[in-house]
Amino acid sequence: MKKYLMGGIAAVAICAAFSSCSKGGDVYDQNAVNEQKNAAKSESYATSFEKLVGGQINSNQDWNLFANYSASIKVNAGFAQNYTVGIYTQNPLFNKEANCLAVAKVKEGETANISFTGGKDLVSLFVGVFDEEGHGIANSANVENGKLIANIGSAKAATRATEAEWPTYARTMSDFLSWTIDEMKGWTALTNEALTDPTNGNHTLNDKQYTGDESTGDWHWIGNGDGHHYRIPAGTTVTEAWSVGDSGGLTPDNVVVYVEGKVIITSANTLNAVTLVVGNGGEIEFQGENRMSTTGRFVVAAGGKITGTDGALFGVENGAPCYNAGTIEFNGTLRINGCEFYNNGTINVDILEGTTQGTKVTNFGNITARTNLVAADAYNATYINACHMTYTENAGFGQLTLLNNSRLDVGGELLITGENHLYNLSEINAGSIKWNNGTVTGPTASGEFAVIKATKFLVDWAQTLSTYNNIYYDVDPTEFYDHNNNKWDVNNQYTAAWHIINNGSWCKSGITHWTNEETAPDTFTIPAGECTGNGYNSDGNPGDEIPTTNYTSIAFEDLGSTDDFDFNDIVLYVEKPSDSNNATVKCVAQGGILEVDVKYDGTTLFSHTDGQMHTAKGEYGTANITFTGAADASKFSITVKNGETSTVVSSAAVTGSAPQALIIPGQWAWPTERTNITEAYPDFATWVKDVTNNDWYTNPTDKSGKIVR
Repeated sequence: MKKYLMGGIAAVAICAAFSSCSKGGDVYDQNAVNEQKNAAKSESYATSFEKLVGGQINSNQDWNLFANYSASIKVNAGFAQNYTVGIYTQNPLFNKEANCLAVAKVKEGETANISFTGGKDLVSLFVGVFDEEGHGIANSANVENGKLIANIGSAKAATRATEAEWPTYARTMSDFLSWTIDEMKGWTALTNEALTDPTNGNHTLNDKQYTGDESTGDWHWIGNGDGHHYRIPAGTTVTEAWSVGDSGGLTPDNVVVYVEGKVIITSANTLNAVTLVVGNGGEIEFQGENRMSTTGRFVVAAGGKITGTDGALFGVENGAPCYNAGTIEFNGTLRINGCEFYNNGTINVDILEGTTQGTKVTNFGNITARTNLVAADAYNATYINACHMTYTENAGFGQLTLLNNSRLDVGGELLITGENHLYNLSEINAGSIKWNNGTVTGPTASGEFAVIKATKFLVDWAQTLSTYNNIYYDVDPTEFYDHNNNKWDVNNQYTAAWHIINNGSWCKSGITHWTNEETAPDTFTIPAGECTGNGYNSDGNPGDEIPTTNYTSIAFEDLGSTDDFDFNDIVLYVEKPSDSNNATVKCVAQGGILEVDVKYDGTTLFSHTDGQMHTAKGEYGTANITFTGAADASKFSITVKNGETSTVVSSAAVTGSAPQALIIPGQWAWPTERTNITEAYPDFATWVKDVTNNDWYTNPTDKSGKIVR
């Protein structure tokens, strides 16, 4: 975001005609020329400079505003990829010109150790972590004793809700299993051959077979091993049907099948009272309709997957708790009814059905479905969403909670009933919303908000929509309809919609917070990310371009006039990618009309000869150089020409002497013409005298040339 305040002068930051950049005429005067020729000139300039700052220049003042730092940044994002880590002086998600002090690449789970240079006395910086698609998060991090240490979570999550933040809802796979993966790898192998019984057909995994005199109770397990715990080895595909017998009183631990390879399950299989565990690299494919009940359940580890043929149905009905950290993907129905289901992976199905009483779905991953059937008893199911849920058509909810930075997208009509809660920076985005005695409670803290956005609301009467706290509604106030899709006449003050819109007495809790994404202020933003989707008013989020530019400013006083210390006679911005030494120099201000050559390491970059600044190639305003960082900034100089007289001013200042050039971190806001630097930056004088206030350049008055970015 570029915003310029040029004080009282009519000009732009990069001056097309520098004669128009001057306030009050030419900054050059004959007195300055005489001083330039006088052997005592430097003393006169120094004396005037010390008068300006109200005291002597500190003998140790070397005019250096830079210091060396180190950073240790660990990334635990949960995705097997490389990340770009950046260190910034501003939040890079909302300021694409944020000054980037350093960038590095780091793999998931590893630590980036970075050395970088920045302004002296840094206390707080921003650390940005960006994934391979450019989505990122930015967290503030403190600098202590010259070192920054940060642990950063998911870049895709845009500060997503984490299990650590919400221990009430957090679960891990160990909460669902009584054994470790290593233990399960030692179980008896199940193969097609092992499952085939030539006399009695397919095996019943845990049933008993009578082998002798029934009166003696001579029974044995017909399965191998203990008859309860099996595995399907890696590289093995099992297609034989099997069942679980003697189901009375069994718990999920009685019969467990651990899948390292692949198993194809058809409706011929009986899955009651069995636990299916899919390990890393394992797969279960469902064909036809398959249901688990009587404590039947599944657990999918990271790297495991459940698939199905088109139209397949896999249902856990009145079963035990289920867990997914892998992938469930098929064009069919996943039915979670009467079951507690925890998802920390990816689900992509046609129908995700979970509406009956006792159903609880907790989502810390991503869920995509066409619909959840919008059943009449939708309010019986509890949904806790910590990341992103998407329904491309219609969906209904009655006990929905959206945790911080989470999102629900519904492409068609969303039915809201029951009691629902939205936490900070969460969002519901729907084609239309049908309210049916729905209560929505938002965040309460100052500055926190949640958003509900739709093209229209369907409201039959006032109490069908109740809202509390900081919920902001993005809907056209004229787009209110009844449940039969008849538009309310807002001119009729007795209609429910009229009272809702105007917070009338009929409304249990009227809409008091309105917003519009097209006109919302920059501060009203939900960044885009894995859990927040497109976000809300998220133009500040890069999404595709990672800020990597480091800025250094060089500001010159050309002739050192004894009453002119505005340091805007030549101002340069050096823009250097943090991962490259190929920099661009821009002349962003020139406060005088004298002929000036701007040089770098002895090579002329710009010449000011006709009221405009040209590069050596005749181009305006920019030049390319090799620039390693702040240390190279002292290689700049200007040659000021006045008739036959030339004066060279170097950016390399002398310790303890009055400077005619300053090297400043970032994009500096130079003082307006003929405004002394102490007026634009009151802390400057203290810095000169006692070498403190090293951040003086970040606190301008309205007499600076433009807003510091």
